Amino acid sequence: DGGDSYGFNEFTATENLNHGYVAIGVIIAYSNPEKQLAYPFTYSDSFEDDFSASFVSGGLPLERAGTTTISAIGYGTLILPAGTVNNVLLIKMEQDYGDSYEGSEIGHYNTEIYQFLLPGVHYPILSFTGLTISGGAPSYSGQFNSDESLAIKEEITASLNLYPNPV
Repeated sequence: DGGDSYGFNEFTATENLNHGYVAIGVIIAYSNPEKQLAYPFTYSDSFEDDFSASFVSGGLPLERAGTTTISAIGYGTLILPAGTVNNVLLIKMEQDYGDSYEGSEIGHYNTEIYQFLLPGVHYPILSFTGLTISGGAPSYSGQFNSDESLAIKEEITASLNLYPNPV
């Protein structure tokens, strides 16, 4: 992510685990990894997983603990300006976690991530993220994987359709 952030994920035949990441020089290694997906996973499946970490930021020893809830909320065809992708699964990931110093919470985070997954591809082909920090205004971002290995059928179109609506 711009050369400043790195994630550490493990993909096995049964799950995708987040072991932590490096963000702006701060190493956050999960002592209890965050399960981000279980295989097989299909429409209407869901699960919840707790995660935790100890790390140092700004010279302070911090603790992070939270819960991730994953739900498969849709499936079908994703129509993009560059083409059409069939057989996608829409996953909603909700993360609720906090950072604390000496037992007092210093930051609380709520994240909603919508990911469009394609069988055989270990990362989302399209994702939208909403992040709210300590009750403030949410920030939003999106990411599209334009990797040619996705075998997108060429099609000329001028719109992006997301289903179900509301996403």
